[in-house]
Amino acid sequence: MSPSGIVEATRYQAFETAHDRINVAEVCAMCLNQTIPSRDLNLVFIGWRDRGRVLLRKLCTEANLKEEEVVKLEKLFMKAFNDVYDIATSRCLKTDFSLQHGGATGGDVSPYMPENLKDARSYDGIREASGWNGSI
Repeated sequence: MSPSGIVEATRYQAFETAHDRINVAEVCAMCLNQTIPSRDLNLVFIGWRDRGRVLLRKLCTEANLKEEEVVKLEKLFMKAFNDVYDIATSRCLKTDFSLQHGGATGGDVSPYMPENLKDARSYDGIREASGWNGSI
C-alpha cells in the first residue's frame, strides 16, 4: 500500500469481467477486513483454480513434456493451490473468535465498549459538581 492508503500493487491490474467475478484488489481488501462471504471466496478460488489448470496445460504442451511430468506438475499445482485456499479460508472469513471479541458480521459497523467501562455510571457533566442548573 502507498502512504495514502491506496493499494498500489494491483491498482493498474486489468480487470477482465470474463475471468473474475471480483477483481483481485477487492478480494484482497475484503479478505483483510474479513468481509468476504464464504460463497464469494469459493467462487473466486474456483475461477483461479480452473484458469491455473488451463495455463499449466498450455505451458506443458508448449514445453513438450511427457505425460508423467504433466501429472506430476498438476499434482504440485493442486498442492500449492490447496495450501493457499486453506490459508485464505482461515484468514479471510470471520471466525467464532473474531465474532465473540467485538467483530461485526458482514462488514457492518457495530459499537464497542471496553470491558472496564461497561459497569461505569453515566456522566452528567459539570452541572452536579458546580451546582450549575443550565440557565444563563
